[in-house]
Amino acid sequence: MPKQKIAMSTIGILHSGTDNGKHDKEIAAFISTLKKAGYSKPKNLTITGPLWSDDDPATLAQNAKTLADTVPRLNLIVAAGGTASTYAAQAATKANRIPVVFTSFSQLTSPASNMTGVDARTSELDVIRLAKLYDLVHAQWPNQLMFGVLENPSRKDYDHQKLDDVATRLGIQLDRKPVSPGADQTKIINAIDQAFQSWQQKGIKAALVAADPLFNDLRQDVIAAEKSYGIAAMHQWHEFKDEGGYASYGTSLTEAYEQAAVIAGQVLDGTDSIANIPVVPLTNIALSVNSKTAQRLGLKAPSSPRKRTVSRRHK
Repeated sequence: MPKQKIAMSTIGILHSGTDNGKHDKEIAAFISTLKKAGYSKPKNLTITGPLWSDDDPATLAQNAKTLADTVPRLNLIVAAGGTASTYAAQAATKANRIPVVFTSFSQLTSPASNMTGVDARTSELDVIRLAKLYDLVHAQWPNQLMFGVLENPSRKDYDHQKLDDVATRLGIQLDRKPVSPGADQTKIINAIDQAFQSWQQKGIKAALVAADPLFNDLRQDVIAAEKSYGIAAMHQWHEFKDEGGYASYGTSLTEAYEQAAVIAGQVLDGTDSIANIPVVPLTNIALSVNSKTAQRLGLKAPSSPRKRTVSRRHK
């Protein structure tokens, strides 16, 4: 018997980032994939949001509460923009248990029984990213024994010690630059620029941009700083590399949104409890280097292409 669709579904989209056009591609991918699952505006779907939070934790918490408490007949909250959105949605739905699907989380286990979504392999791969960056530049810059790290120390799942352990094993030192989210985005952008400028002044030519939605939201500002100061930076999402960053090791943000839409369709179908729908890990993890950026930096780029696949769970 075919699945019975909910007559009219209402979803709310929560996002930790900024409404500046940078996330349009991912949001469009989510809506397009959800349409393939049978849900589209205005036929049987109403969308509230995205509610943008401008990298401010207080605004993010309030937006999550607004969706959970004030949107009538809300069937689902989509927590977009990384782990911070996931935790904000968890707190906001603790009482009413509205289903939540997250687009990118850093763990394979959901934080609550009313939540599921995508493990996009984010911060847990930072230790590998640092090692991959070392491998890429060491042969050509053998005297580069100091590496920069741009990091958000307020991130809940951030493990400071693991990067130190990898650095010790590689025989390198880390120059850490902490940048945290907040209400003043101009101040954040200036802090990012100053971090890269400091590395250039110290002769540091390679840096890890640790996985975090803050840096993804300010992706173009991060890439602009890389270019301005000639730093070979390693990133989490392939979108960084595609837009001019030096290298990435991880998955694709667009694919994370597509997979989240597949899961959202299953939740809206109502044929299974959200607690029974497991978190789906993305498996298309690969190293990717921007050859033009590598050439500009005087580095050789690997020639192997990256395959793009989307892991999908079918019922």
